[in-house]
Amino acid sequence: MTLISNQNEYKSPLMRHLYLLIRTTKEERNDWDVPIFMFFSGLVGVISSLFIGFIINDLVISIVLGALLALIPYLFLRLKLSNIRYLMGQEFLSIVQKLTQNYNSANFDMYYALTETQKEIQNHQLRKVIIKLVSDLQVSRNESELRDSIQIFTYTAGSNWSKRLGSIILKSYLHGENVINALMTLTKQIEDTEEMLEEAKSETLDVVYNGYFTIPAFIGFLLLGYYSSGAQDWFQLQFRNSVTLFLFILSSVGVIFSIIISVFLKQPKNDL
Repeated sequence: MTLISNQNEYKSPLMRHLYLLIRTTKEERNDWDVPIFMFFSGLVGVISSLFIGFIINDLVISIVLGALLALIPYLFLRLKLSNIRYLMGQEFLSIVQKLTQNYNSANFDMYYALTETQKEIQNHQLRKVIIKLVSDLQVSRNESELRDSIQIFTYTAGSNWSKRLGSIILKSYLHGENVINALMTLTKQIEDTEEMLEEAKSETLDVVYNGYFTIPAFIGFLLLGYYSSGAQDWFQLQFRNSVTLFLFILSSVGVIFSIIISVFLKQPKNDL
């Protein structure tokens, strides 16, 4: 079975996850996005394994480190999505408020309300999210495609609030229901929980700072070794010895993942 762009054809949860991730972080759509991404990630892993294996001459360790490095393209996409979700979380209340006002003034026409709402969003990245939703809804030909379009939006926002909003939009589109009360209730609930969420976010700052601290700590230890042993001896000990070279590579990979995790924690979802 060939892999195609319609997410309904992706039966595997992993393939569906990759499709949604790429679909929400890439502006242009290609039928081979998922296979190309998997091939590129695999190529990164193979090249990294061969390079590390050539340096340290250990098959198991080179495969493990190569597999970790193969995850980096995926993690970069996750970071991009995390940034979008963070922005969505910061502005989600404002978006819902604007949508509620426009929906009410448009005589309960959800498509027109969404169109007007995207015009009022200042952030270019967030506006593209709503534009994509409006465009996908416009070309949806049946209930399945409507649900898929809304799933792209809720996956992009990545919060329980967005799932609630997506359900409200779907009810309005599928059944022509007047959802003004549901929108007003959602707005009130978000307002009531925002203060509590702000307090919870502040508790993760120490972990974030510890993650960033690995960069100066790593550089500091390298400089300490350099000045304590002398330039020529340090290079010989650090890069001509298999044990110290392995520790250097392992520490470098650890620092990369530490920074990535810190960025994730720095941008938590504005959610329940």
